[in-house]
Parts: sequence; C-alpha cells; structure tokens
Amino acid sequence: MTGIEVADYFLEIVMKHEADEHFGITYHIGSASEMDFLPDLRLEKAVSNHVLLDILDYTAALRHVRRVLRPDGCFVVVIRHPCFSSGPSKWLVPASDPPHVRTALPLECIVLSSGYVFRTVGQFKPGHQLTPSHP
Repeated sequence: MTGIEVADYFLEIVMKHEADEHFGITYHIGSASEMDFLPDLRLEKAVSNHVLLDILDYTAALRHVRRVLRPDGCFVVVIRHPCFSSGPSKWLVPASDPPHVRTALPLECIVLSSGYVFRTVGQFKPGHQLTPSHP
C-alpha cells in the first residue's frame, strides 16, 4: 500500500502510526498532481477521499492516477455533496490557489475527459441506526 501526503505535519503523524503498528504502508511526501516518483502501472487501486476538489491542478492528478493504475485498476473518488455547502462562502484569508474557483465543468466531465470510465456511481444513505430519527 502506498500513501501520498502533501503536508509534513500529517505525514509525520501517519509515519509514527506506521512505525508503531507496522501496517506495511509506504508513504511519500508529495502531491497527487506530481507523482513522478511512482512508476507506471504500479497500483491496483487508488482512493481519493475528500481530496480531489481541493487539489489546484486536479486534472494533472487525474492523469497521474491513470498513469500509475494498472489497466484493470479501480479508482474510488469520494467528494463532498453540494448539499453540504451552506450558502455563499469565502476564505477568511484569501488562498493563493483557491481550489473551488477553477472551472465551470462538472467533475464528471473532467474525469471522463481524463480517460476514465464510470462503472458505478453511488450515493450512500445513513446506516439503519440513524434512519428512524433522521430519514
């Protein structure tokens, strides 16, 4: 298993957990949009969990993931649903690379134009414990 982290602080945390627990994960400091340190066709699976929309050059990230995935590989992308936006918002301190002001294209168009094929698109519901009180 391979992990990539752009923030030194978080990399230190996960590497400590790896040293203590020995999960067998190799970590790299870097960006998903610049994964030249990984060889082509290396990975069977890749996961982007609430990350893709916050990467400035997300099209490069998609290209790199496609490059390092094997032909029969699987790429799982988890993104925020628009319902979690709570109206107009802005950065308290303007970011030098504001991630959400990049394109008018929907994510699906960007992913497809990067050469991916959607096999499954899902929306998950709360577990049965929450359903009666929060339908």
